Amino acid sequence: MKHNKTIFICIVALLFMVLATAIPPERYSGPGDRFIPTNGKFNKILHSLNATSLWNCTPKASMVVECRVYTEGELNGTLSFFKSLPHDSIVLYAGEGGSFNVILTEEKGFKEKLPKTCKPINQKATAITVSQTERKKLMEKLRALGELETVIKNPAEKAIVQERIIELEYALGIRGRENVCNITSVDVNILYPPKKSNVPLMVALWMGAGLAGLIGIVLVRRGRLRRVDYIPFVVFLTLSLFFLGVYTHYTFKERSEERGIKELTALNKTNATISPSPYFLAVYGALEWESDAKKFETLVKRFNLSVRVEIVGESILAEGTLPLNDLEAFKETTRTVGFYVGTWLNDTENYDEQIRKLERINRIIMAHLADISPESREVLSEIIEENRKAVQMLRAGKNLVFIQILVDSSHSPSPSDYHHISKVLSSLGALVGVSYLVASEDKRNR
Repeated sequence: MKHNKTIFICIVALLFMVLATAIPPERYSGPGDRFIPTNGKFNKILHSLNATSLWNCTPKASMVVECRVYTEGELNGTLSFFKSLPHDSIVLYAGEGGSFNVILTEEKGFKEKLPKTCKPINQKATAITVSQTERKKLMEKLRALGELETVIKNPAEKAIVQERIIELEYALGIRGRENVCNITSVDVNILYPPKKSNVPLMVALWMGAGLAGLIGIVLVRRGRLRRVDYIPFVVFLTLSLFFLGVYTHYTFKERSEERGIKELTALNKTNATISPSPYFLAVYGALEWESDAKKFETLVKRFNLSVRVEIVGESILAEGTLPLNDLEAFKETTRTVGFYVGTWLNDTENYDEQIRKLERINRIIMAHLADISPESREVLSEIIEENRKAVQMLRAGKNLVFIQILVDSSHSPSPSDYHHISKVLSSLGALVGVSYLVASEDKRNR
């Protein structure tokens, strides 16, 4: 009778393991895949612009619209709105969504007509635009430099002034406007609800398998059965503890990592001044536990670095400037706390060239100030002062190092990884369990 109970418990444990393998890694109940080809309106507008795609021209403005849809009904309503507009191909994937482009020739009323599921999150002019005040200043500089060019006899000096004139023309949009299209490009992002993980359900099933193994051990002990009868239940319990151990380890690690990320982002100084510098040093590290964040914090505070911190994908990026005299000590401390000193760049040659160029044009302007009109003389005097300040900044930057610290967060197992682990463990458990059941049946037949 006791033996029959152990067989039943063995079957229950096997059932738990099979179910843990049978369930998919994730579940999803949102909208499914969709494909809608590019409509004729979109191609017609491009054809009128002599373009084959939006890459062939620069829209006068761009906009990003984000749509969050959770059901098929919401998706149908959202797509019915955009299908009436000039759009390129719409490709959406279950559990993810997708992006597509819409062309607007008239932006008026577009935002008001958007479905409730959508909202504009970013809008900007993509063609070169400047304020009226700034445009006036740039035009004054352009006229003054143009007058300066007419009085210069030296061809080399004339070429230097012409280069500055061309830069101003680009800033004003006088040059480079050939590819500007009189349209607004809308980047529509349709976001589906994310898939939900079935890992907690796998954990519950493996706990059931482990509990069945523990009950089996107790039954074997109470029934005073053979030692060999312990084997399947010890295996079930061991496999269960292994799966639960992996899950617990990474869950604890993720929480520790989250606390570490909070500590790192707390170091962010929004008013941190990052001066231009010809020197660049990249430092790399990994964030797996909260203690790794302490190392990062030690590095920043040891050198009194004022840094801007932001999360970029799965990494934390910190940027700041360090006195050049502290560079070697910084590198040594970096290695001590477990970070890797990576890319080192020295761009002093380019910085020296910029300084020489600014000082050269100042000398040219000062040599010809007496030959130009008072109005242009005043504007060019302002240019001289601007260039002097730029030179001071560049020279100061040569005593600094631009530091970039990139900290990668660890990669925890995905639901698919847990499913694979469950699959392997279940195979081992099934091999042992079925062998036990077959041996028990042979014994009863005999």
